[in-house]
Amino acid sequence: MQRLLKATALLIAGTVTATAFAEDGAEHLRAYHAQAIAEQAKHYRYGDDLDIARVLSSTDVSGQCGIVPTRLDYEDSQGQQHTVEYLVWGSGCNGG
Repeated sequence: MQRLLKATALLIAGTVTATAFAEDGAEHLRAYHAQAIAEQAKHYRYGDDLDIARVLSSTDVSGQCGIVPTRLDYEDSQGQQHTVEYLVWGSGCNGG
C-alpha cells in the first residue's frame, strides 16, 4: 500500500512539474517569437521600394487619433514574409 501511495505521489509531482515546465516553455516561446518579429521588422522610409504581393495583417488604427506607430505584415512576390513599421495618422479623430 505504501508503494502505491509513493508511486501515486511521484506521478502527481511529475505531472505538476511537467505542466509547469510546459507553461513556462510556452511563455518563453511567445516572448522569443515577439522578439524575433521585432528584430525582423524594417522601418519604412519614404521612397523605400516594397515588393508587396499579399498583405497578411496590419495594425488597426481606427480607434486612435494622431500620429501612431503601425505594422504591416506582408508576403513578397517570392513568398517571403516581411514586416514593416511606419507612422500613420490614426483615423479615430473626432471633428476632422
